[in-house]
Amino acid sequence: MDAPTQTIHGVMAEFATPDEFVQALRKVRAAGYTKFDGYSPMPVHESFEAMGIEGNPVSLMVLIGGITGFLCGLALVTWGSVLSYPINVAGRPLFSWPAFIPITFEGMVLFSAFAAVFGLFFICGLPMPYHPVFNA
Repeated sequence: MDAPTQTIHGVMAEFATPDEFVQALRKVRAAGYTKFDGYSPMPVHESFEAMGIEGNPVSLMVLIGGITGFLCGLALVTWGSVLSYPINVAGRPLFSWPAFIPITFEGMVLFSAFAAVFGLFFICGLPMPYHPVFNA
């Protein structure tokens, strides 16, 4: 029986300074590689520019989740107070929006938190219990 062969998944290198790290990332990108990553024990903000990473889709996902949560909360209290159980209290209108603010705010916070967590999981490709880079 033949021994299993291991495929090369990537290359790892260690750098003494952040400047060397950023220069290496620029050289890798200049060589034509598009899917690569760089890890450092501290934030190196120039590394994102060197790797060609622009923008962050999580903020847009959180905005969409917040707007969706606001609209769902508003629809829920509108349905409950205006359509299903209309009770006229002291001559107030059935659609009294100041009373709906707490529910709509909580729905906005809940949906945007879910959008942030699950959006980040989706973008990072999680859950990934094993990655070949752990062989190094």
